Amino acid sequence: MIKKGLKNYFINLKYYFTPLGVLALGVILSLAIALPVISSSVHGLVDFVTSLDVKLDFSAFLHKILDAVLDLNWRSPAKALTTMLNSDWLNKTFSDSIFALVPDAQEVAQEIIDKVNACVSSIKYAFMVVLVFAVVGIIGGYFLTKFLIRREIAKRALWKSFLVSLIDAIVTAGLPVLSVYLSSLWEPSVYFVTVFLPLIWGFILLMEAYVVHGLGKVKLKKIVTLKNSAKLLLTNILVLLISSAFHSIISAIAGGVVGLLVGLPFVEIALIVCGLNAESYVKETADRAVAEQALQQEEPQPDSEQKSA
Repeated sequence: MIKKGLKNYFINLKYYFTPLGVLALGVILSLAIALPVISSSVHGLVDFVTSLDVKLDFSAFLHKILDAVLDLNWRSPAKALTTMLNSDWLNKTFSDSIFALVPDAQEVAQEIIDKVNACVSSIKYAFMVVLVFAVVGIIGGYFLTKFLIRREIAKRALWKSFLVSLIDAIVTAGLPVLSVYLSSLWEPSVYFVTVFLPLIWGFILLMEAYVVHGLGKVKLKKIVTLKNSAKLLLTNILVLLISSAFHSIISAIAGGVVGLLVGLPFVEIALIVCGLNAESYVKETADRAVAEQALQQEEPQPDSEQKSA
């Protein structure tokens, strides 16, 4: 099982660019919406200021913006970008820059501040659109990748998917209720449930996989065992450790933000494979058992050979 689980992970790294592609598509679509909004807001602010009958200092304007950006801690790009998306930083930066552009603007200062606030609000909503589309892209990429990997290692019928989803829902709701009930009977039982929860969950995954792929093909006691549950747990831990190592190496080389994006598919594929390793093992075991039974039926019986002779 361990060898099979690790093989599942490394083989399915061929889908590395699938979640990245869906994420990129979501970001591109969001930018197509957000950039015109940002451009329109900034142009409206600049047009209002330039329409004032005052002297404009574009050099001071650019210096203010450049200084504000350079003052950020770019040793931590993620923190710098987060600061740039903060409403307070945007308001202060835009206000300082606009008042540097229009040195003598005391008479219309409040109007300028109102325009700056409106511009910052538009930019904030535009970035929220980008964030929402990015999250949708990550979720969509995950499920598309899961569909492709499932088709590769543990394909199942639609009704079986519904059945497993129903079992998952019952188990997810039932485990906390069972834990509370057991703790009411014997208080220390909650600690035992917590400690052995990974093994219990392994039993549940193997049972689900048996219902979907092994029922009527292989004996239950051959699949759902303590040994197999422990092996499944160990396999999934190894897969997660390997994916975490890939992610850490990329983050150390490329930095936080780039490492997060580039390393994300390694983690997503690991989570998907961990969820399918039980099905992959049961399916392979059941198929092997069916093949062995078919081979035994094809072999001629000794008694029939003697009678024919």
